[in-house]
Amino acid sequence: MILSEPKPGRVIVPEGSGATMEFAADQLGFYLAMLTGTNPRAHDGWRVELGVDEAMGREEVAVEVEKDCTKLRSGSDAGVLQGVYQFLGRFGGIYWLNPLEGDEFIPRHAEIVIPEGTYSFRPRFAERAFTNYPVIDADTARFVDWMAKRGFNGYVVNPQWPGAWDAYKTHLREPMMLRGMKASLGHHTIESWLPAEEFFGEYPEYFALIGGERRADGQVCTSNADVRKIVAERAIEFLRENPEVGEIGMWPRDGFGWCECERCAAEEVQAPSWWDASVPRRTDTYLRFVNAVAEKIGEARPDVTVTALAYVNYVEPPKTERPAANVAVCFAPFMRCVKHALNDPDCVRRNPDYARMLGQWREVTPGSLRMFLYLMQIDMGALPLRIAEMLPRNFEFMARAGVDGYVMEYVPGEWGTYGANAHAMAELSWARTPDDRPRSGEAILSPYYEAIYGEAAGEMAAYFRGLIDDFVETGPCTGHYDRTYARRATVDLMRPALEHLGRARALSAGSKAAWKAVEEVHKAAERLMKAGEEER
Repeated sequence: MILSEPKPGRVIVPEGSGATMEFAADQLGFYLAMLTGTNPRAHDGWRVELGVDEAMGREEVAVEVEKDCTKLRSGSDAGVLQGVYQFLGRFGGIYWLNPLEGDEFIPRHAEIVIPEGTYSFRPRFAERAFTNYPVIDADTARFVDWMAKRGFNGYVVNPQWPGAWDAYKTHLREPMMLRGMKASLGHHTIESWLPAEEFFGEYPEYFALIGGERRADGQVCTSNADVRKIVAERAIEFLRENPEVGEIGMWPRDGFGWCECERCAAEEVQAPSWWDASVPRRTDTYLRFVNAVAEKIGEARPDVTVTALAYVNYVEPPKTERPAANVAVCFAPFMRCVKHALNDPDCVRRNPDYARMLGQWREVTPGSLRMFLYLMQIDMGALPLRIAEMLPRNFEFMARAGVDGYVMEYVPGEWGTYGANAHAMAELSWARTPDDRPRSGEAILSPYYEAIYGEAAGEMAAYFRGLIDDFVETGPCTGHYDRTYARRATVDLMRPALEHLGRARALSAGSKAAWKAVEEVHKAAERLMKAGEEER
């Protein structure tokens, strides 16, 4: 099939299609016009037919290409939209850069030749989400548009930040619903269902007994029947007011501060946690609370999923309790090493233990098992530590381990340093046939370099390759809050890579966008060298 200006065509949707299907057609028409200079929705000739096949998975996409007709099908309107973006990237060469790093890369073609045959796209993970860190604003709506184009499908609103849900309704509700994306209220949410400022004064018994006194800054008393009732009722009321939300979190307050009252102590054998011998295990205690709340929510809204967190001293799998069928577990390997894949036996940090426990959670979790990814490298001071070659190994392990999805934080101001991770993860989250094959991280990012760095792409690729080979691979395990790895950033060690970066600066001088992108990397390299001096 040939798409070109001399032979214009049209995009067809089923009669009576909804807003998301119409939006998919508009997006396909708009970007084909940008690629070829024609309006594909206005002419006869070749045609692209969009439609839903209910026998297919929600986001599974099939593309059948004949001489003058292409049929793109998915199991839902949202899947069709995902398929349109995959189609435009695969056959049109569009690269969806994030608004935080530049404009979309849209090449111009005299014609687009698509060989006849059948192509398919399917997600390797059902849930592919980001969460706000810290705010939601007008820029977040543009971020969500990029998410859809790169194959992500959900946004988890973190209510720890004041006004987050109102900001979601103002900036994200309509664009997400238009794109068929999933909205959830998640993260450390229990304190928002039972806020201490509202309840502690009159009902201190709702909160943790620590060292003989009730504490407003601790966890809730998870064994208290009234606490379970109030939390469930408030969650149900929230769902009634926000019917588009199909998932809510029951995550504890960040940190520890668990209740030591007799009832709570009786719910779980008091034993040291794997996380820290000075802190007791709380997996079964916490999970029993989540299941009790999830039961009440399930009676009112059987379509809703309740998410639980596996984290710090409740990251170990439960001994007696099991997650309910409507509970999705989000496994959070908080102090993981980001140099190594989670299952890499060479890691001397905590990764092998996390990999083992993830497998145990998979065995006891009947519903969805997800991961809270720490692979956007927040809390690392925006210092470069290139993990492009680790990501394919990590995502392959996740797929084999039966992980159903993930959510991750990002910091907009750090996108110039860590944004490439998100692009690599977008590629690793989808399978494509034909021609789907294992690729190195740098090979996955090669089109990204061309899109963002222009004529400097080759030198930038060489810089990142040198950063990986000379600095990361030969360095120590590292992760959250750990800057000690930077002490190895000496002039002698970094010179070969930095010479490539210097040449890239010269090559990018003719393009304002490429120059800006290279400069972001240069500033990060300067931060790394300075941090190295400070650490030494």
